[in-house]
Amino acid sequence: MNPQAILIVDDDQELGFMVCDYLRQNGLLAATVPNGAAMDAWLVQNKVELLILDLMLPGEDGLSIARRISGKLPFIVLSARGDETDRIVGLELGADDYLSKPFNPRELLARIRAVLRRQARQVDATPTTTLHSFGPFRLDLGSHTLTRNGKAIEITTAELSLLKALVEHPNRVLSRDMLASLATEL
Repeated sequence: MNPQAILIVDDDQELGFMVCDYLRQNGLLAATVPNGAAMDAWLVQNKVELLILDLMLPGEDGLSIARRISGKLPFIVLSARGDETDRIVGLELGADDYLSKPFNPRELLARIRAVLRRQARQVDATPTTTLHSFGPFRLDLGSHTLTRNGKAIEITTAELSLLKALVEHPNRVLSRDMLASLATEL
């Protein structure tokens, strides 16, 4: 089995290198970049299973990056901003977990492994059909895109989750509670 790749986005290079070393010692591939632009460039060339994201970054801040990657890539927020409001906002933006600095590297590793296990279960449970057509629309759950007559339509992660719930349960009346539960499974 190939080691799983983790990318750390943190402007504290010393911390980034320390976390990378610890993760490598524990069987994971790890790299670190200092900001969102470097992250984007790295992701074009490399595949990762999980991102570790600091919130206080130069240039594009971590919350903006979280909004951008939410639903596309699993991520754990690792930040000095550890008050309750920051944790809640991070999780609401789609973080799979939130850990405050300073932290115990063993706890970070445990949280990484937990997220990776959840991701593996979701992949195993994902139906093989990722392309759904209805009327002039095509929903591709694999690439998270919606088209109408071949033209792309921009949709939010929440809208995509709702559409996914509806197309995977055709010809069924879904209660609001069922929709809310199903729409969180993207």
